Amino acid sequence: MDQPAFVWSGGAVAAVAGHARHSAAELAVGRGAACLRRRGECVKSARAARLVCRAQSEFSAASVLGEQYLRAMREKAASEAEKRAGTAAEVAAAASERDHEEETLGLLEWSLICSHVARFANTDAAKRYIRAGLPMSDTQQNAELLMRETHDLMELEGKWGKSVSSLKGCAEQFGMLIDRAKKGGMLEGTELVAIAQTLGIARKLRRVILDIHEGVLDDDEGAEPESSAQIADRLAGISSRTASAFSAGKATNEAHGASADPAGALPLLYSILNELDCHAEKETLIYKSIDDYGTVRDSASVKLHEVRRQQNSVSASIKSALDEIIFKKSECLQDRIITQRYDRFVIPVKAGSKSAIRGTVHDASSSGATLFIEPREIEPLNTRLKVLARKERELVEQVLIELSAKLGEADIAADLRAIDAALFRIDVAAARARYSAYMGGVEPIFSSAPTGVDAAVAQGADAPVYSVDLRNLRHPILLWQAVEAAKMATPGVGSANRSSKSEAMKVAKQSVVPASYRLSDTVRCAVITGPNTGGKTVALKNLGAAVLMSKSGLFVLADADASGTTTASSTRSSVELSELRPTLPFFDCVLADIGDDQSIVQSLSTFSGHVQRMKRVLKRATPQSLVLLDEVGSGTDPTEGSALGIAILQHLVSNVRVRLTMATTHHGELKTLKYNDPTGAFENASAEFDDEAMRPTYRLVWGIPGRSNALAIASRLGLPDAITDRAKSILQGGAGSVDVNDVIKALERQQIDQELEVTRMRTLAEELEVLKQEAETIKQQVQLQEIQFRAEKAAVIEREVAKAKREVSEIMKRVQDESNSRMAGAARQQLDKMNREIILEYSSSSDTEEMDDGAGTTDRAPRKGDFVLIPRLGETSNAVEVVEDVNQKGELMVLVGGSMRTKVKAKDCVLKERAATATRRLKRERREQKGRTNASSTRSSSATTSSSPVMMQTSANTVDVRGQTVDEAVGEIDACLGRAMQMGSLYIIHGHGTGKLRAGIHQYLKRMQSSVVNTFEYADQVQGGTGCTIVTLK
Repeated sequence: MDQPAFVWSGGAVAAVAGHARHSAAELAVGRGAACLRRRGECVKSARAARLVCRAQSEFSAASVLGEQYLRAMREKAASEAEKRAGTAAEVAAAASERDHEEETLGLLEWSLICSHVARFANTDAAKRYIRAGLPMSDTQQNAELLMRETHDLMELEGKWGKSVSSLKGCAEQFGMLIDRAKKGGMLEGTELVAIAQTLGIARKLRRVILDIHEGVLDDDEGAEPESSAQIADRLAGISSRTASAFSAGKATNEAHGASADPAGALPLLYSILNELDCHAEKETLIYKSIDDYGTVRDSASVKLHEVRRQQNSVSASIKSALDEIIFKKSECLQDRIITQRYDRFVIPVKAGSKSAIRGTVHDASSSGATLFIEPREIEPLNTRLKVLARKERELVEQVLIELSAKLGEADIAADLRAIDAALFRIDVAAARARYSAYMGGVEPIFSSAPTGVDAAVAQGADAPVYSVDLRNLRHPILLWQAVEAAKMATPGVGSANRSSKSEAMKVAKQSVVPASYRLSDTVRCAVITGPNTGGKTVALKNLGAAVLMSKSGLFVLADADASGTTTASSTRSSVELSELRPTLPFFDCVLADIGDDQSIVQSLSTFSGHVQRMKRVLKRATPQSLVLLDEVGSGTDPTEGSALGIAILQHLVSNVRVRLTMATTHHGELKTLKYNDPTGAFENASAEFDDEAMRPTYRLVWGIPGRSNALAIASRLGLPDAITDRAKSILQGGAGSVDVNDVIKALERQQIDQELEVTRMRTLAEELEVLKQEAETIKQQVQLQEIQFRAEKAAVIEREVAKAKREVSEIMKRVQDESNSRMAGAARQQLDKMNREIILEYSSSSDTEEMDDGAGTTDRAPRKGDFVLIPRLGETSNAVEVVEDVNQKGELMVLVGGSMRTKVKAKDCVLKERAATATRRLKRERREQKGRTNASSTRSSSATTSSSPVMMQTSANTVDVRGQTVDEAVGEIDACLGRAMQMGSLYIIHGHGTGKLRAGIHQYLKRMQSSVVNTFEYADQVQGGTGCTIVTLK
């Protein structure tokens, strides 16, 4: 027979085998007994014997089958045991690796950094997630993705001013609510409102991101928050558009490919939120059914609306009946109020008046003096009200179940989970961005793939390629503590006081000594030496923390190099860099042996603890790892420890080929690794020591080894001088060591001088830039002042012209009243005088830069040989020569008419150059004014007060031709033109009539426009309107 596949357990197979044996025996005995009973034969009959034989054969077959099952199960169990043993070993190895990585994170105090970051998250879920430890990227692509998330969120809240603090309103345990709805569970009203709020937050955030990306940002900040009813009404018209727009957008994205990189702003946030379906119709449905407090609205169901209407009606009837009872039997009541007991309306009745009010006692006060009685009159109504309440609960639950079912649909639930994941991702990224901005972090780049300007610089023939370039890097924990201390010491630091926060950060950065790391691409190991308490261990932790921050998407706390120009090569032009970002490689893991790991429980000494850690480091290290070793080779004999330290570092560089190892030590032999290695894989660094102050400066100096300065440190820490002096005398026996320390000291001094010179040059460059900016600012201020001065001067002139126009109007009125041509001539003389005064005042206030002879030649007093104008005497066009200088009386002798000498006041004279400048200005302004006013005669006259004729009507320039023929009127107009030329205008009164006379006169005036007539037009209504024509003469 065919054997089945061996898929049963050993116990099941044994049970089958036993059952087979038992069944065979039972079958044999049963058949034998039945045969004996039927036939009454003896046990030795032939048939019974055959039945027994058959039972025995079946029993043997069952036994063989059971043994085969058991054998197969034993083999399978052994195989599974071997696999489990192998898997257990792998699990143990993986657990060991995780333990060592967690140990490294503990040594670098990563949990404390994460707790600082968590303070900037919006939701509790994100805070818990970050406190548990920000995840580390396993690839450079993932690290760059996290960095772009941080960059986009920083740009969103910084450049665009759009905060994501609204995420605080997201539903707690949003995913669990959706899972419950998906499984058919009912969500409470408050939970549904929380889901709707989350959908609204996602929808608004998506709209903002899309608007920014597409360049159509609509800033609606500052608007009043919407109620749920307003949101429901506004969303009613959105839901139908959302589905179609989402489908179209999704189809477009699929057509262009999912990997297409958006070209607009915030590309990563756009890619996260673009394809989200925020289901505005579900948000609308929830808000239409449930109010802000989680109560189901009456409008959610027709039946619910009817039940609640009946409830209100019954409640009103109950209260009306109770009010009547209270009014009639107020003396029996403890208080005139209506209350409830067990969802039934009752009134408080005095215990002694119980019989006065018939009804049911539902409760009593603690003293027994008050009984809460339900009057018999309202018992049916109370019962009806309870029935309605139960029905209302059923209808409310029905509404909640229907809403929950709609949210639990497979497609909807998947979209809602995607929304939850996207908002959580954005919240975590926002915490990283806010922390980075708060701490003044700078976005780093990974040196393994330089791009853009950095690649151009890196490819230069003469420029070194730096795999690590972190300038003025500060440890995040030290800087955080310094910032908090500065905030406590700085008054007025609040959420809105950015200047105080900036000042606190400035103070904090000054108090934390930074360390710079610049390592070329060939360096694989850096050995840091120097005094105790000099900051060597902090230098290791500082770099380790920066690497962890870059792997988790945080900006590093280094400075961006804004030095300006970097030369790529001798054959290329200088590349102007606005900013050189911090650079470091991508490390797949950070392995550290920092501190003392001795343990009495584990029987570990200092040396054995270091050895155990070193074993784990060597086992886990890869060519892309960062290894940090503190006091390598310590804890044992110095000679053997030095040899062991050299062997470990050389093994990591040559055999494991670790990307970078940084080690601190006091062993002098490790300082020589740089000079004995021709490949340039080793580099020296030292913790600087101030010989004058006899204390460390905590600065990291690259290129030279450091001195331990143990005796100076011990003396500063208070060790007796007798001991330190004795140690110095012993040390002087090794002259070679002293000589080496002197050489190192000289190198340190030389490097410090070079750094001071570089700093001085940078300071000078910064000062020059500041001076340049100040000069530009002063230039702009001078130009602005000049514009203001010209505007003020123009305003003054305009006021003077307006004043002159008022005086002209007064003169015109007097002339018209007196109708005297002699008065018109006097008025003309007065206007000329005003004209000369304006020219004189204008020319005296003109700017010297427009004068012909330049500055310094027109502001002086006139002297012999100069040509001047005398506006007071009417000499505004012909210059006269000064023949004698100013005398003691302030008078000048001028030559008038070529032969006549006369004395004039020097103050009444204007140099010809200054007057020419003023005249040019007046002419220019008249031309501009004329162009702006479409040659309007009235405005033209106000803009050219100095030369235009004054329009005023007198008897000398007025002719009345009414009742005459055209020829007669023309003859009289010709006769009047002579005396009207002096007035500059002629008023012709021709009346209205049939219009023939007016037309003939106008034809005559058109012919005269080529000779004496300038323009003609009808008079104002007060001067006759179309019955009078005013002619302007040339």
